[in-house]
Amino acid sequence: MAFTIYKQSEPMDCGPTCLRMVAKHYGKRYTPKALKELTRLTDYGTSVLHLREAAEKIGFNTLAASVTFEELDNETPLPCIVLWNKNHFVVIPPQDYSPDKPGSKIQIADPERGLMRVDKATFLRSWTEDGEKGVVLMLEPISEE
Repeated sequence: MAFTIYKQSEPMDCGPTCLRMVAKHYGKRYTPKALKELTRLTDYGTSVLHLREAAEKIGFNTLAASVTFEELDNETPLPCIVLWNKNHFVVIPPQDYSPDKPGSKIQIADPERGLMRVDKATFLRSWTEDGEKGVVLMLEPISEE
């Protein structure tokens, strides 16, 4: 199943658009307007905290953390939302990235640019703050038993 990519309609609505992509992956449909309200979108965008709170309101268990690339690659459920270049949100969709495979690229669903593939060095430059760890918002749907 292909991962659905939505484009942001305004310069600062990358966060709600990323949440919309993850929700769609799990069969949940929300309007951009509803997600903008839930994420408390302002002229300056939204925060990881507000994204997390909105995700929990629409039925996700969440965990926001600063993790290493190895933790992201090996332990983080995908799709997830990451902070990109300190001022933008993108989604890391499920993918076939293999760090051991030469030339392997990491897929990124960017609500501004669409689907991109970047090498690990480019990914680390854009995702990590200190070259070691980056911010990730992990989301898993709450199971309805």
